[in-house]
Amino acid sequence: MANLETILEKIKTHLPADAGEAIALVAEATREAKNLQADLSSANAESKSRKEKLRDLAAEKEMLQEQIDKLSAGDGELKRLRSIEQDHNKLITEQKAQIRSQWIDTSKVLQCKKGDPLFDRAEKVKSLFVLKDNPDDYTDDEITANLEAWKPLATAEYFKPEPKHTNPAYPPASPPTDNGAPEVSPYVAKLKST
Repeated sequence: MANLETILEKIKTHLPADAGEAIALVAEATREAKNLQADLSSANAESKSRKEKLRDLAAEKEMLQEQIDKLSAGDGELKRLRSIEQDHNKLITEQKAQIRSQWIDTSKVLQCKKGDPLFDRAEKVKSLFVLKDNPDDYTDDEITANLEAWKPLATAEYFKPEPKHTNPAYPPASPPTDNGAPEVSPYVAKLKST
């Protein structure tokens, strides 16, 4: 633009002094050239600013894309961990159901009726347990505590029924008679009589 102004100044100097209208046109062209130069400088500065903004936005876009890629990779890991958590929760639920079922079956021994051969034994140890009429009313902690209290009884076979004698050669001892002496079995009486 500086060249255009220089050219216009040279034209103005070569014009005769009586060419007023031509001199005015050259002066107006010079002003217009200066305005164009100012507009062009402003446009160039604005363009430079836009280019810098575009570079910044492109860099920001690239950085955001990297974060998206990282999150996408992490999303797969998150899905895997959620799947593991679901499997774990399912296993815990199944184990709790199995333990609850085990206690419900075991508690039936403690809730035997009078006349049952195990009734007296059950009455002696009932105080060790939390017993409820409705099996759904037990909490997980109560079931765990009850099963822990049951372990020593199960190990000692506390509720194992007395063995019955089936061998006639060795009959069980007879209960004492009214006089305090045991009743003699027919087999022993036969041996004594011979």
